[in-house]
Amino acid sequence: MSLVHSVRVFLVLLCSLTCGTLLAQLSGVYVGVQGAITPSEATYSKTIDNSHPDNATTVAGMIFNTRNTGDGNLGSVGVVAGYRMALETGFLSLQLEASRGSGRVSGFVLGDGPSQHRAQYGEAWPETFEVGSNTELGLTVQWGNELDTPNWTAITGYYFLVGAKQVTVDLDTRYELGCFTTIMCTSLQFDTGSFNYEATGQVFSFGGGLEHAFSEKFVAQLELRLETSIEDDWEDLYEEGTIRVIPELEMKNFRITLSLSRFL
Repeated sequence: MSLVHSVRVFLVLLCSLTCGTLLAQLSGVYVGVQGAITPSEATYSKTIDNSHPDNATTVAGMIFNTRNTGDGNLGSVGVVAGYRMALETGFLSLQLEASRGSGRVSGFVLGDGPSQHRAQYGEAWPETFEVGSNTELGLTVQWGNELDTPNWTAITGYYFLVGAKQVTVDLDTRYELGCFTTIMCTSLQFDTGSFNYEATGQVFSFGGGLEHAFSEKFVAQLELRLETSIEDDWEDLYEEGTIRVIPELEMKNFRITLSLSRFL
Protein backbone atom coordinates (compact mmCIF):
# COMPACT_ATOMS: atom_id res chain seq x y z
CA MET A 1 0.00 0.00 0.00
CA SER A 2 1.47 3.35 -1.07
CA LEU A 3 1.90 6.28 1.26
CA VAL A 4 -0.58 8.38 -0.75
CA HIS A 5 -3.21 5.65 -0.55
CA SER A 6 -2.64 5.27 3.22
CA VAL A 7 -3.12 9.01 3.73
CA ARG A 8 -6.35 8.89 1.70
CA VAL A 9 -7.68 6.01 3.83
CA PHE A 10 -6.76 7.90 7.02
CA LEU A 11 -8.52 11.06 5.84
CA VAL A 12 -11.66 9.11 4.91
CA LEU A 13 -11.77 7.49 8.35
CA LEU A 14 -11.14 10.80 10.09
CA CYS A 15 -13.93 12.47 8.17
CA SER A 16 -16.32 9.63 8.91
CA LEU A 17 -15.67 10.01 12.63
CA THR A 18 -16.14 13.78 12.64
CA CYS A 19 -18.85 14.29 10.05
CA GLY A 20 -20.60 10.97 9.69
CA THR A 21 -23.84 10.88 7.70
CA LEU A 22 -26.98 10.32 9.75
CA LEU A 23 -28.94 7.18 8.92
CA ALA A 24 -32.56 8.10 9.60
CA GLN A 25 -33.64 4.44 9.78
CA LEU A 26 -32.09 4.00 13.24
CA SER A 27 -34.46 6.16 15.26
CA GLY A 28 -37.46 5.74 17.48
CA VAL A 29 -38.25 3.36 20.32
CA TYR A 30 -36.09 0.29 20.85
CA VAL A 31 -35.77 -2.62 23.30
CA GLY A 32 -32.93 -5.07 23.83
CA VAL A 33 -30.78 -7.24 26.03
CA GLN A 34 -27.47 -6.34 27.63
CA GLY A 35 -24.58 -8.24 29.18
CA ALA A 36 -21.54 -6.86 30.99
CA ILE A 37 -18.21 -7.91 32.44
CA THR A 38 -17.10 -5.71 35.35
CA PRO A 39 -13.50 -5.95 36.63
CA SER A 40 -13.89 -4.88 40.27
CA GLU A 41 -11.78 -4.02 43.29
CA ALA A 42 -13.43 -4.31 46.72
CA THR A 43 -11.84 -2.86 49.88
CA TYR A 44 -13.31 -4.09 53.17
CA SER A 45 -12.36 -2.68 56.55
CA LYS A 46 -13.70 -3.13 60.07
CA THR A 47 -13.09 -0.89 63.08
CA ILE A 48 -13.77 -2.08 66.64
CA ASP A 49 -14.11 0.81 69.10
CA ASN A 50 -13.79 -0.05 72.81
CA SER A 51 -13.36 3.55 74.01
CA HIS A 52 -16.70 3.74 75.84
CA PRO A 53 -16.06 4.32 79.58
CA ASP A 54 -18.27 1.35 80.53
CA ASN A 55 -16.51 -1.11 78.22
CA ALA A 56 -15.77 -4.26 80.25
CA THR A 57 -13.73 -6.31 77.77
CA THR A 58 -10.10 -7.25 78.25
CA VAL A 59 -9.18 -4.58 75.66
CA ALA A 60 -11.20 -1.71 77.15
CA GLY A 61 -10.13 1.70 75.85
CA MET A 62 -8.52 0.31 72.66
CA ILE A 63 -9.52 0.76 69.02
CA PHE A 64 -8.62 -1.86 66.39
CA ASN A 65 -8.86 -1.83 62.61
CA THR A 66 -8.35 -4.48 59.96
CA ARG A 67 -8.45 -3.85 56.22
CA ASN A 68 -7.69 -5.53 52.89
CA THR A 69 -8.59 -5.44 49.19
CA GLY A 70 -9.76 -8.20 46.86
CA ASP A 71 -10.31 -8.10 43.11
CA GLY A 72 -12.11 -10.15 40.51
CA ASN A 73 -14.62 -10.04 37.66
CA LEU A 74 -18.34 -9.56 38.16
CA GLY A 75 -20.97 -10.11 35.50
CA SER A 76 -24.51 -8.96 34.82
CA VAL A 77 -27.37 -9.63 32.43
CA GLY A 78 -30.31 -7.34 31.89
CA VAL A 79 -32.71 -5.54 29.58
CA VAL A 80 -32.72 -2.08 28.01
CA ALA A 81 -35.44 0.15 26.58
CA GLY A 82 -34.93 3.55 25.04
CA TYR A 83 -35.66 6.19 22.47
CA ARG A 84 -33.25 7.50 19.82
CA MET A 85 -33.89 10.85 18.17
CA ALA A 86 -32.19 12.26 15.10
CA LEU A 87 -30.22 15.49 15.39
CA GLU A 88 -28.73 17.65 12.68
CA THR A 89 -25.24 16.35 13.41
CA GLY A 90 -25.88 12.94 14.96
CA PHE A 91 -28.27 11.26 17.35
CA LEU A 92 -29.30 11.39 21.00
CA SER A 93 -30.57 8.35 22.90
CA LEU A 94 -32.19 8.04 26.33
CA GLN A 95 -31.92 4.49 27.64
CA LEU A 96 -33.37 2.77 30.71
CA GLU A 97 -31.42 -0.23 32.00
CA ALA A 98 -32.20 -2.96 34.55
CA SER A 99 -29.85 -5.85 35.33
CA ARG A 100 -29.00 -8.51 37.87
CA GLY A 101 -25.43 -9.32 38.79
CA SER A 102 -23.47 -12.54 39.20
CA GLY A 103 -20.02 -13.47 40.49
CA ARG A 104 -18.18 -12.56 43.68
CA VAL A 105 -15.08 -10.60 44.67
CA SER A 106 -13.41 -12.15 47.72
CA GLY A 107 -10.61 -11.36 50.14
CA PHE A 108 -9.31 -11.88 53.68
CA VAL A 109 -8.55 -9.52 56.56
CA LEU A 110 -5.90 -10.57 59.09
CA GLY A 111 -7.56 -8.99 62.11
CA ASP A 112 -6.06 -6.73 64.77
CA GLY A 113 -5.53 -7.15 68.49
CA PRO A 114 -3.02 -8.17 71.21
CA SER A 115 -4.14 -11.81 71.68
CA GLN A 116 -2.63 -14.75 69.80
CA HIS A 117 -5.59 -15.29 67.48
CA ARG A 118 -6.91 -11.69 67.49
CA ALA A 119 -10.33 -13.24 68.22
CA GLN A 120 -11.21 -12.07 71.74
CA TYR A 121 -14.27 -9.92 72.40
CA GLY A 122 -13.44 -6.34 71.38
CA GLU A 123 -10.66 -7.25 68.93
CA ALA A 124 -10.92 -7.05 65.14
CA TRP A 125 -11.26 -10.72 64.18
CA PRO A 126 -9.73 -12.33 61.08
CA GLU A 127 -12.46 -12.70 58.45
CA THR A 128 -13.00 -13.73 54.86
CA PHE A 129 -15.25 -11.43 52.86
CA GLU A 130 -17.21 -11.71 49.62
CA VAL A 131 -18.84 -8.90 47.66
CA GLY A 132 -21.26 -9.23 44.78
CA SER A 133 -23.51 -6.90 42.80
CA ASN A 134 -27.17 -7.72 43.25
CA THR A 135 -29.46 -5.43 41.24
CA GLU A 136 -28.94 -2.29 39.14
CA LEU A 137 -31.44 0.20 37.73
CA GLY A 138 -30.30 3.23 35.76
CA LEU A 139 -30.59 5.77 32.97
CA THR A 140 -27.95 6.36 30.28
CA VAL A 141 -27.70 9.17 27.73
CA GLN A 142 -25.86 8.50 24.45
CA TRP A 143 -24.76 11.11 21.92
CA GLY A 144 -23.01 10.18 18.71
CA ASN A 145 -22.98 9.83 14.95
CA GLU A 146 -24.13 7.10 12.60
CA LEU A 147 -21.73 6.47 9.74
CA ASP A 148 -22.75 5.99 6.11
CA THR A 149 -21.15 2.58 5.51
CA PRO A 150 -22.48 0.54 2.60
CA ASN A 151 -24.23 -2.83 3.00
CA TRP A 152 -24.31 -2.47 6.80
CA THR A 153 -20.84 -3.92 7.14
CA ALA A 154 -18.17 -2.78 9.64
CA ILE A 155 -18.69 -0.09 12.27
CA THR A 156 -21.82 1.94 11.55
CA GLY A 157 -21.70 4.39 14.45
CA TYR A 158 -19.94 5.69 17.53
CA TYR A 159 -21.15 7.53 20.62
CA PHE A 160 -20.25 9.00 23.99
CA LEU A 161 -22.30 8.32 27.11
CA VAL A 162 -23.05 9.47 30.63
CA GLY A 163 -25.26 7.62 33.07
CA ALA A 164 -26.51 7.21 36.62
CA LYS A 165 -27.86 4.12 38.35
CA GLN A 166 -29.00 2.78 41.70
CA VAL A 167 -26.91 -0.21 42.76
CA THR A 168 -27.45 -2.83 45.47
CA VAL A 169 -24.36 -4.75 46.64
CA ASP A 170 -24.17 -7.71 49.04
CA LEU A 171 -21.30 -8.01 51.56
CA ASP A 172 -20.87 -11.34 53.37
CA THR A 173 -18.15 -11.91 55.98
CA ARG A 174 -17.24 -15.07 57.88
CA TYR A 175 -15.06 -15.61 60.94
CA GLU A 176 -13.62 -18.96 62.06
CA LEU A 177 -12.74 -17.79 65.59
CA GLY A 178 -14.77 -15.31 67.61
CA CYS A 179 -15.38 -14.72 71.32
CA PHE A 180 -18.60 -13.18 72.70
CA THR A 181 -17.76 -13.05 76.42
CA THR A 182 -16.05 -10.18 78.23
CA ILE A 183 -13.61 -12.63 79.83
CA MET A 184 -11.01 -14.24 77.58
CA CYS A 185 -12.17 -17.32 75.67
CA THR A 186 -10.19 -20.55 75.68
CA SER A 187 -9.61 -22.53 72.49
CA LEU A 188 -12.81 -24.53 73.15
CA GLN A 189 -15.01 -21.46 73.61
CA PHE A 190 -14.54 -19.70 70.28
CA ASP A 191 -17.52 -19.46 67.93
CA THR A 192 -17.74 -19.59 64.14
CA GLY A 193 -20.22 -17.43 62.28
CA SER A 194 -20.96 -14.82 59.65
CA PHE A 195 -22.26 -11.29 59.14
CA ASN A 196 -24.32 -10.05 56.20
CA TYR A 197 -24.75 -6.49 54.97
CA GLU A 198 -26.42 -4.78 52.02
CA ALA A 199 -25.05 -1.60 50.47
CA THR A 200 -27.19 0.68 48.31
CA GLY A 201 -25.80 3.67 46.49
CA GLN A 202 -25.73 5.82 43.37
CA VAL A 203 -23.09 5.24 40.71
CA PHE A 204 -22.28 7.65 37.86
CA SER A 205 -20.63 6.49 34.66
CA PHE A 206 -19.11 7.96 31.53
CA GLY A 207 -17.47 6.44 28.48
CA GLY A 208 -18.06 5.61 24.85
CA GLY A 209 -18.89 2.88 22.42
CA LEU A 210 -19.07 1.60 18.88
CA GLU A 211 -22.10 0.09 17.16
CA HIS A 212 -22.86 -2.14 14.22
CA ALA A 213 -26.25 -2.14 12.51
CA PHE A 214 -27.17 -5.55 11.09
CA SER A 215 -30.23 -4.11 9.36
CA GLU A 216 -32.60 -1.17 9.62
CA LYS A 217 -34.01 -2.72 12.82
CA PHE A 218 -31.19 -4.47 14.71
CA VAL A 219 -28.06 -2.88 16.18
CA ALA A 220 -25.29 -4.21 18.44
CA GLN A 221 -23.27 -1.92 20.72
CA LEU A 222 -19.92 -2.50 22.43
CA GLU A 223 -18.91 0.07 25.03
CA LEU A 224 -16.52 0.90 27.84
CA ARG A 225 -17.85 2.61 30.97
CA LEU A 226 -15.80 4.16 33.76
CA GLU A 227 -17.77 4.24 37.01
CA THR A 228 -17.58 6.13 40.28
CA SER A 229 -16.94 4.15 43.48
CA ILE A 230 -19.57 2.51 45.64
CA GLU A 231 -19.07 3.35 49.32
CA ASP A 232 -21.08 2.40 52.39
CA ASP A 233 -20.63 1.75 56.10
CA TRP A 234 -22.65 0.32 58.97
CA GLU A 235 -22.60 0.33 62.77
CA ASP A 236 -23.28 -2.61 65.09
CA LEU A 237 -23.49 -2.11 68.85
CA TYR A 238 -22.73 -4.78 71.47
CA GLU A 239 -22.80 -4.88 75.29
CA GLU A 240 -25.34 -2.06 75.50
CA GLY A 241 -23.36 0.09 73.10
CA THR A 242 -20.00 -0.15 74.84
CA ILE A 243 -18.51 -1.98 71.81
CA ARG A 244 -18.93 -0.26 68.44
CA VAL A 245 -18.30 -2.35 65.30
CA ILE A 246 -18.02 -0.30 62.09
CA PRO A 247 -17.69 -2.29 58.83
CA GLU A 248 -16.91 -0.27 55.68
CA LEU A 249 -16.94 -1.18 51.99
CA GLU A 250 -15.59 0.56 48.90
CA MET A 251 -15.89 -0.84 45.36
CA LYS A 252 -14.14 0.48 42.26
CA ASN A 253 -15.31 -0.72 38.84
CA PHE A 254 -15.09 -0.26 35.15
CA ARG A 255 -17.40 -2.06 32.77
CA ILE A 256 -17.34 -3.62 29.30
CA THR A 257 -20.88 -3.89 27.95
CA LEU A 258 -22.35 -5.64 24.91
CA SER A 259 -25.99 -5.10 23.93
CA LEU A 260 -28.31 -6.10 21.10
CA SER A 261 -31.37 -3.94 20.44
CA ARG A 262 -34.33 -3.91 18.06
CA PHE A 263 -36.05 -0.75 16.89
CA LEU A 264 -39.85 -1.04 16.93
